[in-house]
Amino acid sequence: MLTPSTHATVRPFYAFGNTPAVSLTESLPQGVDADVLLLGCGDVRHTLYTCYAEQGLPKRKLDVTACDVEPMIIARNILLLSLIVEGPGKEAVPSEQIWRIYYHLYLDSQDSELLLKQTEKLFSFSACLAEWNDSVYGTVIRFVDDNTFSLTRDIWRRWSAAAAAKDDPQYKAQFESDREASNEFKKKTWSESIFSSASAKAAAPMFSSMYGKLLEASETYWKTGLADPRVSASGLHPNPLFALAISATRPLALADPTLSFHLAPAQAKLTGLSRLRLAKDIPEKAKIFETAQMLFKEWTTAFKQGASESRAIVRFTMADCYSLCQTLQYHNGSGMSSGNWYQRESGFQVLTLAEAEYKGSAKAPTKFDVIDTSDISDYNGALTLLVSTGPLLKNKPWSTLYTELMSRDGETNAKSRSESLLCEHTTTTALILGLAPIEYWTNATAQSVMDVAMAATMDVSARGGVKLQVRVAWKLGKYLPGSFPGGEKSESRRLRMDAEDVANHAFHVYSKMFKHENLSTFAGLTTASASKDFMAKNPFPKYHRGTLVAYLKAACQSVQTDAGQVGRLLLSKVQADTSSMLGSNHLQALSFELFSSGVYTDPSLVSTIQRGNTQAPFCKWKQIPPAVAVTIVVPAARWQPVYRIARGDGMTLVLEGNVKCGGANAYHNILSNAQIAFGTLTTVGSRQDDDFKLTIKEDQDGWLGSSALIASFNVNTAGLQIDIPSTNVSLGIQQSVQAITSFGKALGMYLSIFEARLLDEGNVYVTKHSPGQPGYHVVCGSKSVAKPKVDVGATGDGVTYTLNIAPNAGDATGITGHVDITTEEGKHHLANKTPITLEQITPFKVEVVIGEKVIPPYELTYPVPVLKDNCKQRIARKSCYVELVAPISSPLQSSGLDKLYFPTVLCDSSGPPATLNIPHLSLDTLPILSLEDKAHINFLNPLTVFMFSPRELEIRKRITSSSLSPSVRVNFKESLMSMIKLSAGIQGGEHGLFGLSLPETGVHIIIFVSAIRLDGASANIVLDAAVMALTDEVVRSHKLDEFLLILQTLEMVSMNLDQDELNLWKSILPALVERCRTWEHLPTCEYAAKKRIPLNIKNGAAVLCSCGNGRFPENYLPIPDWDSAKAYATRVAISPVSASGFVEEIVDPKLTTGEASGQKKERCRACGRGEAKEGGKLLMCTRCKKVKYCNKECQRGDWKTHRMECEGA
Repeated sequence: MLTPSTHATVRPFYAFGNTPAVSLTESLPQGVDADVLLLGCGDVRHTLYTCYAEQGLPKRKLDVTACDVEPMIIARNILLLSLIVEGPGKEAVPSEQIWRIYYHLYLDSQDSELLLKQTEKLFSFSACLAEWNDSVYGTVIRFVDDNTFSLTRDIWRRWSAAAAAKDDPQYKAQFESDREASNEFKKKTWSESIFSSASAKAAAPMFSSMYGKLLEASETYWKTGLADPRVSASGLHPNPLFALAISATRPLALADPTLSFHLAPAQAKLTGLSRLRLAKDIPEKAKIFETAQMLFKEWTTAFKQGASESRAIVRFTMADCYSLCQTLQYHNGSGMSSGNWYQRESGFQVLTLAEAEYKGSAKAPTKFDVIDTSDISDYNGALTLLVSTGPLLKNKPWSTLYTELMSRDGETNAKSRSESLLCEHTTTTALILGLAPIEYWTNATAQSVMDVAMAATMDVSARGGVKLQVRVAWKLGKYLPGSFPGGEKSESRRLRMDAEDVANHAFHVYSKMFKHENLSTFAGLTTASASKDFMAKNPFPKYHRGTLVAYLKAACQSVQTDAGQVGRLLLSKVQADTSSMLGSNHLQALSFELFSSGVYTDPSLVSTIQRGNTQAPFCKWKQIPPAVAVTIVVPAARWQPVYRIARGDGMTLVLEGNVKCGGANAYHNILSNAQIAFGTLTTVGSRQDDDFKLTIKEDQDGWLGSSALIASFNVNTAGLQIDIPSTNVSLGIQQSVQAITSFGKALGMYLSIFEARLLDEGNVYVTKHSPGQPGYHVVCGSKSVAKPKVDVGATGDGVTYTLNIAPNAGDATGITGHVDITTEEGKHHLANKTPITLEQITPFKVEVVIGEKVIPPYELTYPVPVLKDNCKQRIARKSCYVELVAPISSPLQSSGLDKLYFPTVLCDSSGPPATLNIPHLSLDTLPILSLEDKAHINFLNPLTVFMFSPRELEIRKRITSSSLSPSVRVNFKESLMSMIKLSAGIQGGEHGLFGLSLPETGVHIIIFVSAIRLDGASANIVLDAAVMALTDEVVRSHKLDEFLLILQTLEMVSMNLDQDELNLWKSILPALVERCRTWEHLPTCEYAAKKRIPLNIKNGAAVLCSCGNGRFPENYLPIPDWDSAKAYATRVAISPVSASGFVEEIVDPKLTTGEASGQKKERCRACGRGEAKEGGKLLMCTRCKKVKYCNKECQRGDWKTHRMECEGA
């Protein structure tokens, strides 16, 4: 496995999610078929919601591969989808009944009977996978592998038996006992901060007014086990979907069904014609549940429609996510169905892709448009995820990998959390792996953090700080707009790295991965509080030496370097390291991982093997490999007491193999990549034969059973032969502060659970490979790393780029751009010492200018923004080349990145334009806010303030009433804030007509706001609007003259901009159109013809293509002559936008104080402060006497916005 052998003694059962659903296709152009991979998939809410969110958009096929390690989760999901597709008979099953079976802990007799019949029906189609694929469900529900199919079939059988025995007193008593254990688990682990964080996402953007109702709904569910207050609690039976899943060691996770849904419609006042509007007679206490069930019905109906039209298919696998990804990588490169990866953390079953799905003409996807990894990175580290999933992204600009990060104490933003999980600077790791966290470079997102920030104030501890969960989108780096050439039809230009630099970087990653082994780390744990804090931040290890090597191999495959030299240098650096207490103990494991992955083979692995040794049977093999597998059988009497201690402390056991030798040849090797199972071992063949193997009959009761624990790990052969009679093999617990505290007395210094002699044939077995594995697992898609295709010199067009690494820090210091001067004229000027200057054309591009441009400049286009001013030049006048060592810029250093706000790019092929960082949506599926009662839309005030980061709030303070901000983005947000507030009428009258104007030339763009809609998936609102550009062509045609005269009679808000802000609006308009378009681009599309998006930002020129002109719903705007004028307008979706937590602090804690509990407190309209800057009361606007400020600077800074609504102005 790619992660340590960790085994939780208490493992919550996540029957449903604790975050609301998101659209899995929100990053994709409309109409493009979507192949999606879900890792740690949990329930099916995202898939169902995606089908709903696609309504009204150009149709696409949705093919989802869903992976989870928990068999019961997969089986639940399949049952749910089967009920949606077709029930026991041909009739449709009511959504209310499906809701109860999926979410309720208890069922009445009618629901129990339906469950019994459905499981029997499913079982009847499951004699074999081929029969299932031919069934009514086989076109919609598929299986990635045969083992998942077999496990699911067994669960259906057990559910059927439980449903039939629903009245059995013993069955009921056991369920009540297990449910009580779940309630006890909730009491121990629940906190208001945990609940508020989860509920804030579900209720956004109206959390502050809904918290009490959400808490009451959650308490109702946990008290009754029912997610519908209309259902009577009498005469009910345990639901087998929960009764067979939860237990004392697997309690129900801290969540409730409603948190999977967007619940704001339960509180919001919606218009009479709005979708998702509750009936007026719904009791207040039932609104949360009623809203969730209404959404569930809408989503399941949409899925059924997609399935009936062959547009939706879901493939399931019960597997470790890294095993699945590595298997798919190998399959993509070799066509093989297995990469010899174990399917799950326990067990010796190797994951093998089903031939019916992945062989020959089978259509199962193995590369994906979207990969969603849930919150796995917080548990296993982001680095392992990027290595495993990045190569599975399709070669498209829209392909997206999502990771979720929760900031912790001492981590001030998403970037610091990411770097903690990546063991390195985000920019460095992304560059090496060919990925880009897109919001880092754009510093923009349409996902609001307001509600989560308000909820987070409930969890501001003594150490302080607001903890935020951030969803990070990673793209293929070569599609970063403006970066060096790459694309679909050609291989991206590969970065080069010197082997020494790669090794330095890898050693720095190694030091961070295994910092818990460092002497300085333990030296700092001098107090109980320090130890407790360390254990809280590092509950269990995320990496072993194999993880490091996987990253190293991925790096060597991504950049151009000498992998073998890198492996040799890294091994040498680790050998010389004296800072680690256990580094030498793990050295053999590192050597094995380098060998088995094909990166580097240490000569001693082969040269020191003793071929003639007869002391152990494996020494008599004809072909002795450099490494062998050691399997040890641990009697139940030895592991059960350890498990009881761990379970009592709620610990996660981290197991590892050990090989030790005493006496003159003393050594102790630790092997952290141990695979375990429970059961009975049987040998096949003779120990002295090369084909000696082991088979395991596994006990599915695992830790709760009484079978022997069987552990297997790989060991270098030569090390095992040093002193065979004196060598012991053991299985132990990885040493940590917590493990030593809990097990030190019982297990001794080495925390050994069981130890035996290597020659103990009753408990120790040596084979060429571990049970079930025909060979070593294949890392990163191939058994070796290809040699560099070129030497270090320049090639092709004479331009190369080399990433430079700081020797002692491991992070990137800059990129060296090398350009060969190949023309005779250029060589002549170099030889004559003609001056060379640099010009920065874009943040990515620097031109090398020889003389006064006597010859065309040479271009260096870097993969990321760089800083020309600090470039170091190397001019080789005899060798005829120029090198620029350019430092990497940051988003806040490069003003040119202001244009990279919400970029839209063209595909190389005939595909549609692709936005990179703004979520797509179907406007007509979103509820419409009623603007009549202003008290119900007051949340728009803090929502718009939260657009500004603390840094931007400081800029606002410095704005005077007579000048604009030096930041074009702050100016843009000021205008957007005014547009939202004036559209809602929350400060001044309602206005829906806005003119983006320049003081000198008047209105350039008109925006017509039709409605304000709730966007629960983004925790935000969105303006449903039309945009009309008054181009020179349109004005000269006079076709809009009458309509423009009509507009003069209406109240248009003139928003005076400067040229930079107007240009920014023009640059993002294509993204605002693309995200909500309901139409297909035409063959005559101007984007494709001119190969540019936007078309032009010059004043008077067309910005958008004409494909979307006039595409509006009926009765879109109540404006005279709109039906003729709309031919010159395009529909857009405009959302409040925020900075990215990857770049800067996005929440000022003072903005959230008191808000989470629903307190209404007067605040400074500009910065959110609750009192005057010097203390005392806030200052009131002397004109309207409605808004307040903490000082004169804030008031002057807000005047640009406030003057358009101030009633006294």
